[in-house]
Amino acid sequence: MLDSLEVIKDLRTKFPDFVVNLLAGFAELLIVALVVFARERIVMLWFIAWRATVRICSRKPFILIWNDHDRAVGIRLATALRRHLTGARIEAIESPHQVRYYPLHPWFVRAVILIDTDVTKFSERERTREQVEQSLMSFLERGGGLVGTHDVNYRRVRNTKLQKAFGCEVVDFVRSNGPIEYVVDGRHSGHPLRQGLKDQFSLDDGEVIFGPWHDQAQVVYATTEGKPLVIANHFGGGRLVWLNSGDKKQDSLCPSLNGPQSELVQLLANAVGWVSANDRGTTHVQPRAEDHGDKSQPAHEPDKPKPAAVARPT
Repeated sequence: MLDSLEVIKDLRTKFPDFVVNLLAGFAELLIVALVVFARERIVMLWFIAWRATVRICSRKPFILIWNDHDRAVGIRLATALRRHLTGARIEAIESPHQVRYYPLHPWFVRAVILIDTDVTKFSERERTREQVEQSLMSFLERGGGLVGTHDVNYRRVRNTKLQKAFGCEVVDFVRSNGPIEYVVDGRHSGHPLRQGLKDQFSLDDGEVIFGPWHDQAQVVYATTEGKPLVIANHFGGGRLVWLNSGDKKQDSLCPSLNGPQSELVQLLANAVGWVSANDRGTTHVQPRAEDHGDKSQPAHEPDKPKPAAVARPT
């Protein structure tokens, strides 16, 4: 056993990041070729085993990011997030189903970001959709972290389990012709999601969506009318953050994501940092803060909230 541990330590010191990336690219091409000759389950096991090896050798956990508009958007977001989250391997995936090709345990995958801009189901096949949702719920129960945006918990997307976990079934929306003002909720002004952000800033999200949030959900930012825009919540042993950003009109993605705007990148980085510091003590990925005009940083992690009344949207 000791010899095995020494071998692993030796691998971790001998293989720099560029070698790991080169081997990862070669292995993934090989595995894709195997799809023609092998069943999906075998390929899935190959992917999981390989990514577990990459995690051990690189000493960096994965952060996965999916969006329903274009993988190029995910790649841009991943590139922007790497400046804030230097202690993780951030990978853009093409489909929610691909989360099942990773070892979904918090030691391997710290957080999954799900950006749903256009009422997009995880799959048109009900069985696949249920498999993906159950995998994410199991990940949460193990202490994993989820960051979801906009329509991920919208009623027509049919993610009923995630609706419960996030704390709301989104049911309605209001279009916006200009940027949306984000105003800090005074009850949670010291929350880590506020790191590097002003008390008030704007994001060009295109619309505000809303529904009846559970009382335990923490509203960190809201509109001037009180509709929640940034929500933090706990579920099982894991944590979740919901962000309003993500509208799409025809083929045009909202500017806050398409840019992406620096405040949104900071929000996503803060969200990953918070959800990866789960309630079971898993070491979190610490985000770096850019200067958006707020010199006062939250000094501590707020206590897990007790149920309290939260202003609900009208």
